[in-house]
Amino acid sequence: MVLSALLRIIACSDRTLFFVFGAGEPVRTDQESDLFAEGGFSFSQYWRFDAIGQYAAQLGRWQASSANLRTTPGPGYAASLAYRFTCTTLDIIDLAFQLPLSQNWCAVGRYNYSLQKEPNLVTGSQRGLVESLAGLEYDGGCWGWRCAFSP
Repeated sequence: MVLSALLRIIACSDRTLFFVFGAGEPVRTDQESDLFAEGGFSFSQYWRFDAIGQYAAQLGRWQASSANLRTTPGPGYAASLAYRFTCTTLDIIDLAFQLPLSQNWCAVGRYNYSLQKEPNLVTGSQRGLVESLAGLEYDGGCWGWRCAFSP
């Protein structure tokens, strides 16, 4: 097994660089930028892991982070498991897949689940199912057909 790795670290100290990830985030009044880090590695030909984070040194906490594990074991096959977090508005696990059923047909699906302990008044999200869907896709070469169901 060949291990290839990529790691990038980005640090910003510009006094005017601020990012807001969603409604409900507190307004920043300090003059210090956050630290950002991003990294990823492939631990086989078919598996990849990526992560990114935003750390507010002034507040002493992680403002946002995301981690994603995905696999593509063959043509038409794909699956991913992701986790996304922001300190006040988001705490979600996401599972998605694509699976071939025959030469032209494949099944697709996605499941989003919130881990928030308390209801969020800004986004309206709370613990439990956020979104799910299941569907079929036909690939006719120069045309395609998709049908999805979301309860």
